[in-house]
Amino acid sequence: MGKNGQEKSTYSIVYPGLLTPDTGSINSEWNPSFDSEHAITCRSKIRNRLRFTDPGRFFPSLTVRENIAYGLKARHKPRDLAVSHVKHWLWL
Repeated sequence: MGKNGQEKSTYSIVYPGLLTPDTGSINSEWNPSFDSEHAITCRSKIRNRLRFTDPGRFFPSLTVRENIAYGLKARHKPRDLAVSHVKHWLWL
């Protein structure tokens, strides 16, 4: 995760295109998704995958990784499958 003040919340709003910055640039996978100097604004690939959820639907005693893997673990799926899903959703 990260320390307070490292703009994690801002990034999570700006990157998917929910908020457009006034200046600067955002690059992902070496492709610009926003660049104010060159007038580039691209809709993020993840925007359509966003799902806002009630925080009460998560297990507060588990880590983010454990919450993501929980459904597969509860269905007794192989650990490797859960690990690959966690890596996919957290972009690791």
